[in-house]
Amino acid sequence: MIPRQFPRMVLAETRKVFTSGSAIAAITIAVLVAIGAVFGVWQWGHMRDSFSASVNGQETVSNFTSSGEYVAGWALWARNFFLLPLFLLLATAGSVAGELGERTLRELVVRPVPRWSILAAKLLALCALSIVTLVVTLTLSLGLGAAFFGLDTAGGALSSLLLGYAASFLSDVGLISLTMLASMLVSSVGGVVVAMLLLLILDFGLGLLLKLLGAVGVEEAALVVPYTLGNALGCWIGSEKGWDPVQFGALGVYIVVSAVFAVARFHRMDVP
Repeated sequence: MIPRQFPRMVLAETRKVFTSGSAIAAITIAVLVAIGAVFGVWQWGHMRDSFSASVNGQETVSNFTSSGEYVAGWALWARNFFLLPLFLLLATAGSVAGELGERTLRELVVRPVPRWSILAAKLLALCALSIVTLVVTLTLSLGLGAAFFGLDTAGGALSSLLLGYAASFLSDVGLISLTMLASMLVSSVGGVVVAMLLLLILDFGLGLLLKLLGAVGVEEAALVVPYTLGNALGCWIGSEKGWDPVQFGALGVYIVVSAVFAVARFHRMDVP
């Protein structure tokens, strides 16, 4: 049963998350990524046109074509490359492991609310941070890209772009859920970050190994690759290479399993 205080709990957690240094840094990066994508696409087009003109021995003529959707697509790649997911990870670790380490989470535990609602409120606040960073990157890159290059009104580019951003939100939820579980097992923010980075590195190595085994004829290895964590978190890439339902199914399993184990662990914890 959802406690009556739950909406206020979500609002309180949202205020805490959005006033943290990690959240401020994440939103700042979302802005810079959008602006950087516009400048990068413009600079790339200028360099390509200049090179083409010098090869043909003609005056430089702008033959580079782009669109706001193209710019926003590159902004999504830049957003998901490393820095912004890292700050989402830091915000999650600070919200859970940080409060456990500082012994401030006890103030919530002693209230007459189920423990799962505490984690649920934190999860919703962190999801709100993810949505804000995505909306900021999308609106800025698409708006500025449209102002400089126009929009691609044909070919379904906008719908594919929006689906990519929506899938990126699901990927963020997966990362947040896994980090919340890690926060139940490690007592410090730094420890959670290190544990998550090691997990992602090990998963990357496992993916490479499985692909190598698949290339040499081990068919079973190739069948496992779509279910690896890295492949599931990369579901947003489907906006360009084609959507794979297996990725979303695997991501859903990671999210549910992480949430269930995090809640179970939190129920058994003796919060100091």
